Amino acid sequence: MFERFNETARRTLFFARHETTELGGVAIEPEHILLGLLRADKGPTPHLFAAADLSYADARAKIRAHCGVRQQVPTSVELPFADQTQRILQHAREEADRLGHKYIGTGHLLVGVLREDGSFAAGMLRSHGMTIEGIREHIVKPPVVPEPEPLFAITLEAFDAVVSLERIRCLAEELGRSRPHVDTRSLVDEIHHHLDALKRHLA
Repeated sequence: MFERFNETARRTLFFARHETTELGGVAIEPEHILLGLLRADKGPTPHLFAAADLSYADARAKIRAHCGVRQQVPTSVELPFADQTQRILQHAREEADRLGHKYIGTGHLLVGVLREDGSFAAGMLRSHGMTIEGIREHIVKPPVVPEPEPLFAITLEAFDAVVSLERIRCLAEELGRSRPHVDTRSLVDEIHHHLDALKRHLA
């Protein structure tokens, strides 16, 4: 059933199951899918939620207030998808097919939540200005994050070993953050460039 779902989308469903246990409920509902999407750290959704000013903590508080206190179900119990959630999964497949994508990702799932118009989750997304058209455009044309500009250019005539070492430290920190859409290969290449310059300078 979930062969086409990429890793991030599958993790979203896992988180949705966990949220159902935490908040209480006998089925995985659209609101749990939304919380799972908000916990995803890859794909297009983090940027979309940031632009819409919708955080996991705020969404969870609103969902808890809307749903009220429910009986918690042990994690060992298999929970089904609610009817609305099953339609969301179908909507996600349709979105992937419409865009010619072989995989189903978090962006498709997010459109699926919005297409399930009567859910509280869809209403919350709309209240933050999110639209089906806007998400579709974002999926087709993900934002291009510009590469960080070098702080300086190394020349043999004006070489500063301390500045070069500081640049290497900054590049290493950039690699450690592993930001999405950043070409890590270019960062590694620049580190090697600085190391070669240092080697020539110390030789």
